[in-house]
Amino acid sequence: MSPNSKENSLSSELGFSFHGIIISATRRTVTAIPTDASLFRDEIILDIPNRWEPLIVGDKVEITQNNLLSKDYRLTKHLQRANVLRRAYEGRTKLIAANLNHIYLVMAPPPLWNNLFIDRTIVAAANESIPVTLICNKADIESSEMINNLFRQYRSITHACLVTTALHQKGLTLLQTQLDSLSWQKNVLLCGPSGVGKSTIINCLIPDGNQITQSVSKKTGQGKQTTTQSKAHKYTTLSGANLLVLDSPGLQHFGLSHLSLNDIIKGFPEFTAKSIECRFIDCMHLAENNCAVISAVKLGEISQLRYDSYCHIISEMKLKKF
Repeated sequence: MSPNSKENSLSSELGFSFHGIIISATRRTVTAIPTDASLFRDEIILDIPNRWEPLIVGDKVEITQNNLLSKDYRLTKHLQRANVLRRAYEGRTKLIAANLNHIYLVMAPPPLWNNLFIDRTIVAAANESIPVTLICNKADIESSEMINNLFRQYRSITHACLVTTALHQKGLTLLQTQLDSLSWQKNVLLCGPSGVGKSTIINCLIPDGNQITQSVSKKTGQGKQTTTQSKAHKYTTLSGANLLVLDSPGLQHFGLSHLSLNDIIKGFPEFTAKSIECRFIDCMHLAENNCAVISAVKLGEISQLRYDSYCHIISEMKLKKF
């Protein structure tokens, strides 16, 4: 059922209607704020009408106030999504957030650094035309040379690569500068595995965000999930514009089995120029003879790690795993 279907639209002939954006959602209810600047601070809890598709953080809706003298609100329309970030998990497609203008993908140095997770996110974002900035948080535990090596294959692929140590409030100036360059009513998403410090970054940017933080598990070396539900926080830029910073739960699996081969290729733009030289037009860049992409990998012109991610994602797609 599409966001424009009749089931997602109710009559708004009576009362006063205005547009809002979802900042948190459950199966039955959502919390929304008006997109009108003068009403931006107000939060409204609304029931989701029967037969509607689930709503997610970032969704834009029409809200009708039935009685102008009371706070009697109802959802009357689910507005068309500009984009939606989604992932596949256990045979199902899960929606993460909608109407995104930018994704900040947060990682931390090894053992939390995960090239495959980064590449999956870039693929998903590319298919929705969402720019990605890669952040290496907790940077104080590694040398700058190590971090430069981690960033090497992503500098020409992502919008930017930033280094932060949010726990000590270091390196956030460039992030704040990026956010300040966005105009009114934009939505940005912080995503990444558990334990990389997304909640700490939120607390630095938005002091009243009140995000719970935890350390990495000493037993597994993996992060402990502290954010259990996606939620959007209001962020006021240095120029006075209001943005929404969406914080997603830590994602350990970012499956892409719902995508096609052409969709996956979109997330590997460095393959495009080389693929023209492949012997076969429909070359999948796996084991074909005279594959220019494979040759470029062997010559070091394409990152071996990026190519390994591509092969892993294609294999997963064929098996329909995750």
